[in-house]
Amino acid sequence: MTGTDPAPRSQRWVTALAVAALVLAAGCFFSTALSTAWARIAALQTIEPYAFAVHEQLLYNFSQGGEFFQTIHTGYDDAWTWSGHRAATLPLVGLLYGLWPGPVQLAGILAALVTLGVVPAAMLGRSALKHPAGLALGGLLYLACPAVMALALQDYQDLVLALPCLMVTLWAMRARRFWWVILGALVGCLPREECVPAVLAAAVITMDLTWDRPWRRWLRNLGTSAAVVLVYSLALALLFPLSSGEHDMPLAASLGSFVDPEQQIRLFGLQFFNSFYALMWAPVGLVGLLAPLAVLPGLGLMLMHMTVPWGHGVDRSWSGHAHHLAPVLPFFVAASILGAARLLRWCRHPRLGRAGSLLPWIAVAALLAYGAWWDLTWSRAYNLVLSPLPARPALWHPAWALVEQLPQDAVPVVPLEVSLAVSARDRSYTFGESLADKAPELGLAAGSHLIVHADNSPVRRWGMAMPGAAVVASSEPFLLIGWDQGAEDPTWAAGGVSHSERIPSWPYKLGAVGGVPGLAPPAPPTPELPVKPVER
Repeated sequence: MTGTDPAPRSQRWVTALAVAALVLAAGCFFSTALSTAWARIAALQTIEPYAFAVHEQLLYNFSQGGEFFQTIHTGYDDAWTWSGHRAATLPLVGLLYGLWPGPVQLAGILAALVTLGVVPAAMLGRSALKHPAGLALGGLLYLACPAVMALALQDYQDLVLALPCLMVTLWAMRARRFWWVILGALVGCLPREECVPAVLAAAVITMDLTWDRPWRRWLRNLGTSAAVVLVYSLALALLFPLSSGEHDMPLAASLGSFVDPEQQIRLFGLQFFNSFYALMWAPVGLVGLLAPLAVLPGLGLMLMHMTVPWGHGVDRSWSGHAHHLAPVLPFFVAASILGAARLLRWCRHPRLGRAGSLLPWIAVAALLAYGAWWDLTWSRAYNLVLSPLPARPALWHPAWALVEQLPQDAVPVVPLEVSLAVSARDRSYTFGESLADKAPELGLAAGSHLIVHADNSPVRRWGMAMPGAAVVASSEPFLLIGWDQGAEDPTWAAGGVSHSERIPSWPYKLGAVGGVPGLAPPAPPTPELPVKPVER
């Protein structure tokens, strides 16, 4: 076979077109995610700015001094991500973040890493369809899944990185080379401990990922993954042992309800199946059922997520805390890719004759049209900023104008809603939360400046009582107050401090949140209706 043969030449053209389409689609995906995240950060209306600020300050201090600590959050072990979650991705992201610190840049890193999940998804589609067009099939199904975009827009959480990392794992389980399996299993473990059983699940479903010597491939993948998981878990247990400050892990807690025969299993999230969980099937619906083994771990993890009670950091809305579903989604995406590939291969069956050559193209055109309509509808509902290039926000929280006037070495004390604006500093405090915990003897003396809502009279008087206090600047309705360097806090010493923060927050007074570009709709309220237990 020579280089002028028509079949190889046509496949090269198909490969080039597929890669070009994926580069264009990935660029639009990333720009939309970054533009939307930028708009939310500018308005200080991310999913939870306070939690976002904690992660950023941890990463800032690590990138600047090599040590994880934070002062902006009350409670917690300062390096709680290590002691409670032990996310190996945290220092890796910290190195990237240190090149250009800031909340928008951190959101951009998260969006970029999620976008890169298109590469293993495309490779999975290529091997499943056994044709270069599978690159476009796998990559576009990944980028077109609304839940993928929703995870890219989460406040920074290491667990979100389970999505691209486990996509690498799922693709590696199809690889012929032994070293790819080792690398895929290791990459899948990195984001957080919830990913460790997901790596083993990816090895178990190898039977649905390959057809070439399936039993030999299955035993190889399962044994290799088990060895990698064991070594990785032991290394973390020795280097970063769990402490008494262990953070709440909802999925790990729900697992206990399955293994403990004394506990009743309650499906708290079942009533949100259509409005929340079903979005993981989008945009191709139940095509993933054509790869039943691949989707089985996802269905099991989804069931576990449904059993997590309210008040454990789990929201049943893609505009809320949805990062716990990051280890679940790769199995649904992989099943959609495998199922769609099988459907297209069936369309090429010889018995269909000439119609078989047209059916795949008709199916692909229908898929693209339906997926585009579905994503456009979803993007409007979630108020995304659709943009082929990163778009600068038109609306900014007034506190940003005050933050820009802070000296480089300033230590600001701010309300909760402004915490994300000052988290790219080695020290910053929230006067209603972290100040009493991180600087119990100092009060406002721990800082140098105070940002406060003008209507918050108790805190404003508290700031103005500092020696040499003066209003340095104002950006309605917020004030920036500074005082003499090294001054003691007389109000704190006297014990007469009020932490009132019950002030109307910006921008709600400007109108409905849905009218602010990029801001997500509010998550539904927590239901109070009792949920019946499921019979064992």
